[in-house]
Amino acid sequence: MTRKLSLVQVDVFTDRAFAGNSLAVILDGRGLTTEQMQAIALEMNLSETTFVLPGDAAADRTRGTRVRIFTVQEELPFAGHPTLGTAFVLRGDTGASEVKLDLNVGMVPVRFTQSESSALAFGEIRNLVRFTKPMRLLRSRICKSAISQRRRRSRRCRPVCRIPSFRYAR
Repeated sequence: MTRKLSLVQVDVFTDRAFAGNSLAVILDGRGLTTEQMQAIALEMNLSETTFVLPGDAAADRTRGTRVRIFTVQEELPFAGHPTLGTAFVLRGDTGASEVKLDLNVGMVPVRFTQSESSALAFGEIRNLVRFTKPMRLLRSRICKSAISQRRRRSRRCRPVCRIPSFRYAR
């Protein structure tokens, strides 16, 4: 069975076409499996492809529009340019000052500023939410790897793992 998908390709971090970071935004990915999303991202062959999963309008306003981000190899919990590009596409011509996205790390608000004399908008991610779940997983994987490498070298090593957490500050 063939299904038509609407997509927009945008250039992020630039003020002209054919520059910046390209991003494919699938406008309605409802009903697609993770495997299908991954295959589409591979077919797009861009650094990232996002899938918008619109839900109930009231819920989308509260917690943000559900979005999943894929590279050609895997799904990402968060990435900057796909977040900004997808928010820009969802903002459209509404002139909204903020678009909320529900990513795998939680709700991420993107705020926009735009001068009246310019067609370009500046998007900014300003979030105090600490992305602890993905960082814990990453920290755990790196620590386990470091510990196993140390144990091979010395039986008396004590595991030390210092990976800074990150946050988006106001």
